[in-house]
Amino acid sequence: MKWIDAIIEVLGSSGRAMHYVDIANTIMGKGLRKECKAPHISVHVAVDSHGDVFIKEGKGRYKLNPAFDYNNWSINNKTTDEDERKAIESQITKSNNKTIIKAYGKMWERNKVDWNRCNPVLLGTPRNMKQYIDFNKMRGVYMLYDTNGSMVYVGLATNGIGGRLREHTRDKHANAWIKFSWFGIDGIKQDGTIRRSTHLQTTVSDVASALESVVIIGVQPHRNIKNGERMKDKEYLQY
Repeated sequence: MKWIDAIIEVLGSSGRAMHYVDIANTIMGKGLRKECKAPHISVHVAVDSHGDVFIKEGKGRYKLNPAFDYNNWSINNKTTDEDERKAIESQITKSNNKTIIKAYGKMWERNKVDWNRCNPVLLGTPRNMKQYIDFNKMRGVYMLYDTNGSMVYVGLATNGIGGRLREHTRDKHANAWIKFSWFGIDGIKQDGTIRRSTHLQTTVSDVASALESVVIIGVQPHRNIKNGERMKDKEYLQY
């Protein structure tokens, strides 16, 4: 079953709008699609690129278009699984090129990672979803925090966040931090692997918005009520 058919079946059965993460959870739970490390990404892109089939209701929530004729559409739809995979991956690439911060993790715990490994595994999962992605090779910036939750260091990772953090378990900062936050600039493929970004097609407004969100989420100023809510759907929880 293709992603689009699985999404239509889930939303048709629910009869209401659902968040794309919940749609992905339901699809995987019912076994409508084979195992996939990042089904939420495929679902998000699929529903967002089919404006004739789905209607968006609020941030990340979708429902079936009441005017959509599935029987007629399915007869005329000749798209194969491979065609769909390529189309979704193409849309993911375009979306990644427009966004500076593709994913982030907030206040992850140092002691949950095996730093003795040459390539430490930094597993993260979207909210309410049991699908895991290793962010070891994700490039971007990171922040280290002490026992009081105060930021003690900010760093740049050009080859992978995991490697840079591992260095800090052995250098002069080794005893200064117990938690870390990270903000990734690389995209995520349908199979859950990291796609290295090569260029961006963004705007000054988007750049400013991304910088604001990184500072708010990383520093957590007391007077910023929204707390970086623009990027909530990009957050990954530590596993």
